[in-house]
Order: sequence, then structure tokens, then C-alpha cells
Amino acid sequence: MEVKREAIIQGVNMKYMIRYANWNDLENCLMFEHHPDEALLLTKIELEQLIILEIDGEAAGYVKIDYIWGSLPFISLIKVREGIRGKGYGTQLLKFLENTLKEKGFSVLLSSSQVNEAGPQEWHRKQGFQECGILTGINGEGIGELFFKKALF
Repeated sequence: MEVKREAIIQGVNMKYMIRYANWNDLENCLMFEHHPDEALLLTKIELEQLIILEIDGEAAGYVKIDYIWGSLPFISLIKVREGIRGKGYGTQLLKFLENTLKEKGFSVLLSSSQVNEAGPQEWHRKQGFQECGILTGINGEGIGELFFKKALF
């Protein structure tokens, strides 16, 4: 089974590409991370667990995937550069991820946001995610994490 490795989309006045990260993307990946770990990111690049959004040749968004129990895909970070948020790029990153996961045989995708982040929670719901649990007090200052799941059809 061959998994689609990139999507090139022509938008209004710009061209953007969504693709798996490669070695040349390391600096950009580090830029998007909250807790940069170069060795971990190099491993994730090799395992195709990082996805990059490029707009006119520049990194503008990022998705990092982890696998719970080694088999349940989880979005550990999805981020779009400030200034271009709210224009559908996060949705396009998610669609690319969903399509590649479906091609690999996965039927569900997990994600999360902090309980005090109304915007990201709204985005998840708009994308078809449903709440599926909460871990209390696991973030700084005792803030909980709200988990979401989405069936991949």
C-alpha cells in the first residue's frame, strides 16, 4: 500500500504544500515545538511522524504525531504560524493526516487541548472530534487536559 507523501494545493494568490517533514526541515520543526528536542525530532522525521505546511516555500504549519500503546495515533501538536490562523490551513493539515492514517488502516485519531483553551476545543469540535476524557492537573499550574477522538471513515 502506497501512502500519499504530499499534497500541493493552489490557493488564492499562493501555493501551499503539505508533506512529511524531511531532514532539511529540522530547524523549522524546532521552531514550532514547545519543548524542542533535536534527537527526538530526527527520529520522528525518519518515522514520518511530522507533517509540514509550506506556503510559497516557507514553513507555516506543523503536525506532530505520537502513537499511544504503539498503535493509536495521537496529535501531540498541531500549529499554524500566527498571522495566517483561521484560514483553513489547520483543517488542511488535519485532512492530510487523516487520509494518510486511513491509508495505513487506522480507524480513530486522538487529540487534546488544555481545559482552559476554548479556541482549540472549538476547533476540534468543528473538525468532528468528540470529547472522550480528561486528565486533571497534568499541566503547569494544575491545569487539566481534555482529550478528543475522531472516527476515520
